Amino acid sequence: MIPLLLCLTLPQVSSYSTSPLITQQTVQVQGKLICNGSAYFDAKVILFNNQLGRLQLRKRLSDAIKSSLDNNMKPIFANMKLKGRMQGYFGLSTLRNNVNGNLVSSLVPLQLAETKPNNSGDFTVAWTGSNLVPITPIVNIYHRCHYQQPIKICARVLSIQVPNDYVINNANGPNATYDIGTVNLNIKYTFELVDCIFGAYSS
Repeated sequence: MIPLLLCLTLPQVSSYSTSPLITQQTVQVQGKLICNGSAYFDAKVILFNNQLGRLQLRKRLSDAIKSSLDNNMKPIFANMKLKGRMQGYFGLSTLRNNVNGNLVSSLVPLQLAETKPNNSGDFTVAWTGSNLVPITPIVNIYHRCHYQQPIKICARVLSIQVPNDYVINNANGPNATYDIGTVNLNIKYTFELVDCIFGAYSS
């Protein structure tokens, strides 16, 4: 049953890879980090894609996959006995969710790029790729400036939204850099968090 399902559904799903809606997008961010008045380099800078674009794509994929699977498989299930029909519907739902989730992860990645500041505290992080929907990038800065913890598994994290004007649609790489300027990590920003997943790194 699973091979048959895949044969019937993958052509429709894979058509996204050649869709004219796919655009080449690029974004680049730079800045400088300081702590206690000096350059801060013991940090991790990650460029993420905000969840909004992923949710939009998940909805589009879910609708397309559901329509494709249902149209192809429901007539087959209708001729089965009750037990087989119930198993078929359950398998159909599971496959739809798995394919949907995997495609969202591959077509709209959550983490786009990662870097560390140099000894002067300066960093540049950039990403170029193709997506079905516009990315909504944010930069997360993970650091331990004025964050004391015996076991280093967590870090302070400062999130900065990248304006849409700096998401460029072309195929030539970054040509407009969003400069966040000098960031004083001594300051405790009202919108900062503590992270123990992406924040886990070795000094």
